[in-house]
Amino acid sequence: MIRNSILTALSDRIPFPAFMLVMVPFWLATVVVVAVTFSLAVRPERTRSASAPSPGPVATARAAPNRPAEVPDAAQSVEHDLTLGDVKDAIQFLFAFGCHDDVITMITSKATVYASSPCERSVSPDTIRRLAGQPVRTRIAGNTMILEAFLVASFSIPVEHVWIVTR
Repeated sequence: MIRNSILTALSDRIPFPAFMLVMVPFWLATVVVVAVTFSLAVRPERTRSASAPSPGPVATARAAPNRPAEVPDAAQSVEHDLTLGDVKDAIQFLFAFGCHDDVITMITSKATVYASSPCERSVSPDTIRRLAGQPVRTRIAGNTMILEAFLVASFSIPVEHVWIVTR
């Protein structure tokens, strides 16, 4: 009983404008989170007809002629557009990202992606340090790998070929 009377006494003393000043940022944050989630869920690749082939990693019958030594044999060659870490799927987190001998290696909580591309076109180490541990989505569209960090930034990297190992 004492608690209820104390809360009632406090609520009678707080003016309505002060209450709104405190609550509006929380309401706005909720609206932003819902809007971002909706915008990530509604993408052109979702509007394909049901008869269209499902994009995904496809292992080729032949080994890619330019498969670098850094890419393991277990990695599948990506032959179609692909999205990893989409909102409808499990979100993935960036663990590591690097480039050596013109092979970009990106390790996330769901997959390891290898892409042949000149290292000077890669994302800077400072940027990668800021993104480490952040939720990311990776899109492979044609000869472009797009790394999207939720609520941070989007990076586009031209690539020649992509391989993937999923977990």
